[in-house]
Formats: sequence, structure tokens, C-alpha cells
Amino acid sequence: MAKRYKKPPVQPDKRRQWFDRHELAGVPLIQIAQEDGFDIRTVKKQIEIERMQRERREARALVLREALQQHYVDLCDFTQKLNAELAKEAASFTDLRGDPMWKALKQHLPRWTMWQKLDRWEHLQLRISEVYNQVHERFRRELISRSGVPLADQPDGEGWSLLIDQAVKHHCQELANARPGLTEKFQMKDIPYTNGLRQIQVGAYSIGIVPTSQVAQLKGIVTDLLNDIAKWEQQDEVRKIYTELNSIKETVREELTTIILRRVVPGRCTYCPI
Repeated sequence: MAKRYKKPPVQPDKRRQWFDRHELAGVPLIQIAQEDGFDIRTVKKQIEIERMQRERREARALVLREALQQHYVDLCDFTQKLNAELAKEAASFTDLRGDPMWKALKQHLPRWTMWQKLDRWEHLQLRISEVYNQVHERFRRELISRSGVPLADQPDGEGWSLLIDQAVKHHCQELANARPGLTEKFQMKDIPYTNGLRQIQVGAYSIGIVPTSQVAQLKGIVTDLLNDIAKWEQQDEVRKIYTELNSIKETVREELTTIILRRVVPGRCTYCPI
């Protein structure tokens, strides 16, 4: 009786060849077995192994592809949040900096010049708040000095309202952006209040409750002061800050729009699925 020798294990390359010949070229199993000198059961088993391995690889690739697509969606969604925040008058990225996607986007685009521009934006926002405080303090001080009327000690009390700060800020913003200020857009009004008092209004702002006998004089003082703001050094700084903010906004929003429309962000990050 002839001695039987065990064939060596079927190598992966051979297994792939069998699979392609049978599944793609349509060669029968028996023909493959005869041509290569293997038992048909071995050929069939190896083709099944190759089929399962390919299905696993395809399934894994599909999962990774879907995960990567979702990752890009997350990055683009976050970019849209940045874009939406930037559209606000006093945009702040403090909350968004705490979002994991901020870190992800920064890792994908580490040399993106927009990071420095966003940092500069927030620095300018802090600075303009400081300048507005200076403007408010100066306006109140000069208003009280010229009018002899103090700040009201309660919201509906006699005197100048703290809401005048909002009116002054609005006025400064309009001037800084080369738009008409409050004194050009609105005629200062006064409406009856109580006990011989009248409420002075400019635009949507109620700025004070004063004696009827002083209304005309006080309206003139407020108008003169609002007009004087354009000559203050603080207003010149406000204008320069807004010029830079508007430039940053335009540049950054163009970059963000490019990311959003491309839908694919180059580079890698900690959260990339592959």
C-alpha cells in the first residue's frame, strides 16, 4: 500500500485564486480540484473561508466608511455652529471652545490661520467692552454735570435711567459702522409720566424721567452729548475695532463656508474612526 502524504496547508494566495476562478470566472469546483491536485472538499472549504473573510472585510469597511462620513458630518455641523456664532454682533466662542469638536477641528487643521483670527476676534470683543465702559462712564459723568439731573435710584424713579447706556452703545455701534446714529434716525420724544414728570425717549430707549419744565433743555443736552461722541478718542477706537472685526468676520466666514460645502476635512484627529 502506497504511503500517503499530507498536503501542506492551502496558502492565502491559493485560496484567493480559487475563489476568483470559481466566483468570478465560473470554473466548477471539480475542475479546480483536478487541475490543482486537491480534494474537492478542500477546495470548497477554502472558498467558503475566503468568502467569509471577504464579507467581514467588506462589512468592516462599510462600518468604517459610515463612521468616517458621520465624523465629517459632525465636523461640518460644528463648523456651522462657528459660522452662526460669528454672525452675531458680539460673538463669543467660549462655550464652543469647550466642545470636543473644537479640539477635533483644530487637530484636523492645525496650521489653519483662522485659529489666530478667532483668538484675535475674542481679544477685540473684550477690548471693545472695556472701551464701551469708558464711554458709558464719560457720558454719564458729563450728562449729570451739564444737566444737574442725577441717575435714578430705581427703574421708574426720577432721573436718568441706566438704560441710557444701551442707547449710547447702540449709537456708538451705528457710528462705527458708518450708519446714522440715534440723533439722525430718531427725533427725541417725551411722553407724560406722573406728578408733573415726563419720560424722555430716543428710538426704543427710555433714557430718563424728568420735570416737565426741564424737558426741552435736557433733550438738547442729550442730543449735544450724543453728537459729541463722534469726536471722542474712545469712539475712534470703537470704529477701528469694528473695522477689524468686520474684516475678520468676512475672512473667517469665507473659510468656514468652504469647509461646510466641501463636506470633507483633511487631516486626522483623536476622534477619527480610522
